[in-house]
Amino acid sequence: LYSLAGCKEDGLNQAIESSLFGSYEALEKLLPYLDTVFVDFKIEDEELHRKYTGVSNAGIKENIRRLNDSFKGNIHVRIPCIPTVNMTEENMEMTAVFFRNLKNINDIELLPYHRLGIETYRKLGKEYILSDVETPSDSDMKELASKLSAFDPGCRILIAGRGVNP
Repeated sequence: LYSLAGCKEDGLNQAIESSLFGSYEALEKLLPYLDTVFVDFKIEDEELHRKYTGVSNAGIKENIRRLNDSFKGNIHVRIPCIPTVNMTEENMEMTAVFFRNLKNINDIELLPYHRLGIETYRKLGKEYILSDVETPSDSDMKELASKLSAFDPGCRILIAGRGVNP
């Protein structure tokens, strides 16, 4: 079994995906061994973030800023796009404003919401509060990407891994 340090020594690419919720000090211990960090960023608005995730995003945003300032590898931001939750022009503008001055962010990838968690929640006996939300269409995703791109024209925007700006 390899450790991160062993993989790095052998030239293997190292990556993590995280919401960055937690202490930066814990993340900082991993950074020397990482080539890429994928950041899951849900909602820029503090109140909405707390409503849908149950936690504040203040620490997450601070960790993203610190990562931007200290990490020398690749930083990719992924935003799960959920109709009725974060697919608004206001949220995209606030998101663009937040990321606009973070120059070490490689790109922002918009991921269309999917309903794959419904069955898992049912099996766990939990209510899935987004069960009535539909997956956004390709045209909805392109429109959202265009709005985000207009607010932050210097940032490369991807839609579900497709490497093209809208």
